[in-house]
Amino acid sequence: MHSGDVTDAREGATEFIDVPLAGMGQYVVPQVHVYAGESFDEVAESMFGYQTRGRDQGGAPFDARTVRSRSRLHGQGRVALPVVFARGEHGWQAVWLHLYLRGTPAFNRVEGNTFTTAHRVRALVERRYLTMSYLVGLWRTRTEVTIWDGRALDGPVTFVGVDAPRELPDGSDVYTLDRLGELIPA
Repeated sequence: MHSGDVTDAREGATEFIDVPLAGMGQYVVPQVHVYAGESFDEVAESMFGYQTRGRDQGGAPFDARTVRSRSRLHGQGRVALPVVFARGEHGWQAVWLHLYLRGTPAFNRVEGNTFTTAHRVRALVERRYLTMSYLVGLWRTRTEVTIWDGRALDGPVTFVGVDAPRELPDGSDVYTLDRLGELIPA
């Protein structure tokens, strides 16, 4: 755990924290606390981002070439949980949360949120979301499912995809992003 030492940033501030992932558990949950002053939805600008650097990369604490991602902190609350880093079978993965906890009007600290943070993040990360591949698997048990390769079709089809092709036969059913909710069984 690292507790930042920036408690007043009227002229703006940047803080960097090195997190050696080798000795970490399964999750790393950065928390950004408003210690005093404006909340995230009142401040002119605030961001959270992360870099990835190998041991062989030296140099200044900030190197724009190593920035992987960043996002604005602009939500209600005085404690931000912008992202969780989760260790999986293929290495570390960043999952953006964009969560904000109410916190207290002043002097927010990590120790005041450990229970709430741990339970919320665990619930979000370990949740099994309904996916299109799961629905397609269900359909395969009752009907033929084919991945369309762009060839002309002989008759009407049910098309599921991001964008509908222009050349579908008359009578085809089309489910794009705006209608995906209709495919979920009641």
